[in-house]
Amino acid sequence: MQVVVLTHAGLGEALLAVVEHIYGDRPAALLSLSPAGDDLAPLRARLQELIDAAGPERPLLILCDILGASPANALPKTWANPWARVIYGLNLPMLLRALSRREQWEGLPELVAEGGRAAVQCHP
Repeated sequence: MQVVVLTHAGLGEALLAVVEHIYGDRPAALLSLSPAGDDLAPLRARLQELIDAAGPERPLLILCDILGASPANALPKTWANPWARVIYGLNLPMLLRALSRREQWEGLPELVAEGGRAAVQCHP
């Protein structure tokens, strides 16, 4: 499975640096993408390539920071490929769960989203 971290500038690379610290290196199937300025066309084209290439042998999970912001706006509005999914609201626990369970695709997007939600806690 390929995991794409789709974020505002700097955030994705910072998260990948934490992953490298934890794992000792960056998993080969992990990619960080961010908009370069105001022109979303190059990012939109790259995301479409990744979505089109996703399949049973290499599913694609896109973890995006904010729904409705520039990185998310680079995603196609719809696509028919069931092997490509996106989750909004990226946090580090969500990313770590995606990487630690990436061998199993069925139900993984939901499991990753739930792990991200469960990590958000409020203490007194």
